[in-house]
Amino acid sequence: MSRCQRLSELYLRRNRIPSLAELFYLKGLPRLRVLWLAENPCCGTSPHRYRMTVLRTLPRLQKLDNQGRCCLLYTSDAA
Repeated sequence: MSRCQRLSELYLRRNRIPSLAELFYLKGLPRLRVLWLAENPCCGTSPHRYRMTVLRTLPRLQKLDNQGRCCLLYTSDAA
């Protein structure tokens, strides 16, 4: 991924990504602002925990799974 320095959007929905540990490979993408990981095993059963883990790992993200950052921070598991 080190050669993708200009990548700003990445759509990985339904790709059988097993673990959020795979986010490590995306940390070196300084312009990444939009990421779609929905419907992967790594999303788990707790949407809130998933979103918070992704945002902590990739703090420059503005949009995750088609939700803006403000929505990501305040959406609860019950929603």
